[in-house]
Amino acid sequence: APPDSILHANVDDIWGDWTDIGDIQVDSSGMFTINFGEVGWDIYYGDNFNIHYSDEHQHDTQYSFWLPAPELGVYKWNYPGHARPGGVVVYGIYYENSGNGVATDTLIVDTLPPSTTWAGDTSGVIPSVGANGTITWHIGDVESGENNAFMVTLNVDNDIPTGTGSISENCVSISTASQGDYDSDNDDSCAEAVDVWEDDIG
Repeated sequence: APPDSILHANVDDIWGDWTDIGDIQVDSSGMFTINFGEVGWDIYYGDNFNIHYSDEHQHDTQYSFWLPAPELGVYKWNYPGHARPGGVVVYGIYYENSGNGVATDTLIVDTLPPSTTWAGDTSGVIPSVGANGTITWHIGDVESGENNAFMVTLNVDNDIPTGTGSISENCVSISTASQGDYDSDNDDSCAEAVDVWEDDIG
């Protein structure tokens, strides 16, 4: 900052809260310190900061920066109709990063219902298939604003009991190694139970 100048600063968070600090003194070397704690602000991932300077001619300069934070979300659904013993059932998985930072080392984990096994998917990623019916996709980095969807096909066991909701709900979760994912409510999603009948899928 210009030496011996006065600055103004404000900060806002992802929930829409904000605060500002005026009369920030810049020393003769151009250095300054802003203590947002003095006004009761706890700095957190996703915060946006703006530093303002007005010169003697009232020309304003603004410098903005933020603390990157991913915001991952996942949604799982199944298509209308029913499955049959020895057939297949198809689900959709949609995921996104609506935050302002990259989600690194992103994992999508699908816990399969009993009496089903993974048959394939359209993710383009070869998943890890666990013996306990857990499928894990190592998605890698998901950039800010990025979203994608893919289909998952499961084989249905030949000896599955028929009836309403015989294939229990199918749940998926998403996670990242990056800090700051501020809304955990959309990190899990479950598709509804699926009926199983002897006739063809309909």
